[in-house]
Amino acid sequence: MHRSLFLLVLLNTPLAYSLAQNASQAYKVLAPISQADTFQASFVYTNGDLHEEEQEAVPGKVLVKGNKYRLTLGEQLIIHDGETVWTYLPEANEVQISNYDPEQEPLNPAQLLHIYQQGFLPIALRAQTINNHHCDVVDLIAADQESWIAKISLAVERKTKHLKRLAALDSNQTWHTFSITKFEPDVELDDTCFVFNPACYDAIEIIDLR
Repeated sequence: MHRSLFLLVLLNTPLAYSLAQNASQAYKVLAPISQADTFQASFVYTNGDLHEEEQEAVPGKVLVKGNKYRLTLGEQLIIHDGETVWTYLPEANEVQISNYDPEQEPLNPAQLLHIYQQGFLPIALRAQTINNHHCDVVDLIAADQESWIAKISLAVERKTKHLKRLAALDSNQTWHTFSITKFEPDVELDDTCFVFNPACYDAIEIIDLR
């Protein structure tokens, strides 16, 4: 029995060492992207299978300062000041105001550079060229099997150490992909960027859901 146990440990040691080594390398790749406390980025959002050639692409831009963000996705504007969320819908000329609920927003833009630290475990590290940019891609799975986000894939450009693409697989097996076209870390952002001012909109309807 002791000999069988010894052989089992011996056979599994290289595998365990390989997994630990890959995890260590993956975290080294990801470490630089989480250093910026403020940033602005332009991106293209798609959802569906990662390998689908025809997907609806929605342009977007995000400004982040700590736990605050200002997100433009297509025509929609979402502003979060750390406690309150304003969602502006231009086609209805209305703004909805609600309290921030992290359970209702698993893909919080303010956590874009830190999402891999929120209960995810690296399972693969690979090289990939994205739009002529050489990247290291880290695939991670959720430690919690009940998580709405089951898997994420982060592509980090080797030259700049900036996040180039984030793809998240939800529990319905749909990929949400943010392909970053421009990234500027450590930018000066005034706090007024993260408060919605209804006075800037003519005859806007305010719907307070708090």
